[in-house]
Amino acid sequence: MHSATCGADNAQEWRLGSGGTVILTNKGLCLEHATPSGMVMRRTCTGSAAQSWTRG
Repeated sequence: MHSATCGADNAQEWRLGSGGTVILTNKGLCLEHATPSGMVMRRTCTGSAAQSWTRG
């Protein structure tokens, strides 16, 4: 994952999925908090706790 300037590219489009997942729309990959590194990555959706996000 890296930061980029916002644009009209669908590579920057995310949607909320079931179970608190956040999905990269054009790839179908989930946002995942990897342990123990703490990195945020795009990974195949598995429904794991590392892919469940909540708003605070």
